[in-house]
Amino acid sequence: RVEWSFAFKEGSRLIEGQVDLWGKQDGKAWIVDYKTGSAEMYEKAFAQMSLYSLALRRAGLVGGDEEIHLVAVYPFSEKIFTRKAPSAA
Repeated sequence: RVEWSFAFKEGSRLIEGQVDLWGKQDGKAWIVDYKTGSAEMYEKAFAQMSLYSLALRRAGLVGGDEEIHLVAVYPFSEKIFTRKAPSAA
């Protein structure tokens, strides 16, 4: 899915966002986020995508036992970073 929007409450906070691209392949979910800023900020991108993974789980689109992989793509610096998302627990 492209540009999937979400909103959910976490305690008293409302968390809203939009995932650039996500999908499933071979029993794994993938979240791809395209970044135009500095590739040195990839840790911030992973923190943001961790919230995206929580939103997908809360929406019931990805099960608690399914793996989610995060991909931060920096096209201008031609760099790609990947990481497994935190578990549902």
